Amino acid sequence: GHSIQGTFWGPQAERCSVTLDEGKVYVVERFTVKPANKQYSSLKNDYELVFSEKTEVCEAAEQAEAITMTALVDVVPIEQLPRYLTRK
Repeated sequence: GHSIQGTFWGPQAERCSVTLDEGKVYVVERFTVKPANKQYSSLKNDYELVFSEKTEVCEAAEQAEAITMTALVDVVPIEQLPRYLTRK
């Protein structure tokens, strides 16, 4: 599988530490993707997620269905993402 590291800082870390439970699936919105700082990560990923005060985290409504969603995700290199974006 693929893993990516995400970091919460300060008040956001405190807010989410009581919200997040290991093994559950969450929907995360409003975050930044940036090149990974390999000095602070043991993951083999070139990118990491950075969360801010605008980041929203909600537990997925249907945990069983959300867990099986991982098989439906199409992982692509980040440089290919623009072709998947839709403009409104």
